[in-house]
Amino acid sequence: MRLAFFMAFPFSFGFTQQEVWNALEEYDLSDRRQSIQDWYDGFTFGSAKDIYNPWSILNYLDERRLSAYWANTSSNSLVGNLIQKGSPELKISVENLLKGIPLIAEIDEQIVFSELDTDENAIWSLLLASGYLKVISHKLEEANGIENQVALKTFSYFDTTEPEKFYHG
Repeated sequence: MRLAFFMAFPFSFGFTQQEVWNALEEYDLSDRRQSIQDWYDGFTFGSAKDIYNPWSILNYLDERRLSAYWANTSSNSLVGNLIQKGSPELKISVENLLKGIPLIAEIDEQIVFSELDTDENAIWSLLLASGYLKVISHKLEEANGIENQVALKTFSYFDTTEPEKFYHG
C-alpha cells in the first residue's frame, strides 16, 4: 500500500470530537474548542477521524492548561535507535518530516517487530502505527486491488475442506 499516510484499523481508541466538545461544555470550557483541536486532535483510525488522546484531554480538563501531556508517557528509544542506525536517506526523510515536508512511503499494515532491523522502510509503518505520523492521503497500489478482486471472486472458505480443492488458489 502506498501512502502519504493512512492506516485502516477496525477499531479506534480515544475520544471523538463530539465527546471532547461535550466534556468541554460540561467543564464550562466550550470557548477553548479551537485551541484543544489545535493541540490534541490528530489521530485517524480507519474511517474514524478527529480522535483525541484521552490522557491529554483528561489532564487538560483537570489542570485547565494546554500542555504536552503525552510527553514522557513512554520511551522513544526504539524509534531513536532505528533512526540512529538508519541510512543517510532515512535521516534526511526524518529531517524533512520535522520541517513539515510530507513523505510518501509504502506501509505494511502487518508489520512484524523483527522486520524493523532488516527492512529500513518498516520504520514508517512503526511510526504511523504508534501515532508519530499522520496520514494526509492514501492510494492503494493497483496490483494489490486487482489481486484482491480476483481473490474475492475465486476463493471460498469451502475450498479448505479438501486440500485438493484449494489447488486453484
